[in-house]
Amino acid sequence: MTDFETDWGPFTSFFEDGSLICLSRHKNPLLDAKPLLDRFVKEYTIVGDGAYPPALEVKRQLDEYFAGQRRKFTIPYTIYAAPFYKRALEEVAQIPYGEVASYRDIALALGTRAYRAVGTAVKHNYLAIIIPCHRVISSDGSIGGYSFYDGKKTKQRLLMLEGRLFSIDE
Repeated sequence: MTDFETDWGPFTSFFEDGSLICLSRHKNPLLDAKPLLDRFVKEYTIVGDGAYPPALEVKRQLDEYFAGQRRKFTIPYTIYAAPFYKRALEEVAQIPYGEVASYRDIALALGTRAYRAVGTAVKHNYLAIIIPCHRVISSDGSIGGYSFYDGKKTKQRLLMLEGRLFSIDE
């Protein structure tokens, strides 16, 4: 677990063998990571060293993204999830910068009509921003929900950053 500051506030990153497994922006980042760690990563150590090279790379790429200079992340990551959820998140990871896809689009790309299951996978994305679940919207074109940090407001800000949304609902 390593902490770092960005223009968008503090983040905490969790790694396993140099691979990012969770990105958090909460005051108590273990609240985000604990379900993941308890279920998939049985043994872990909290390091807290902000100079950890993989964490420095995450910070650098996030800073570039927030400055509008990066459109795709190249950070090594590992998705820990049930098989269907992992497939759904891998599909979400393919949504290009500035584009959106609906939960329905993702489900159909996976050969299913399990739209709600896709929504559940997106809700439990431990790699928000890196795997761009903010680019997943409702079939009716509304932006839908968002479980990362402060929810819908963060999703709106990310979509605005990518030129996909032009105002924030208050």
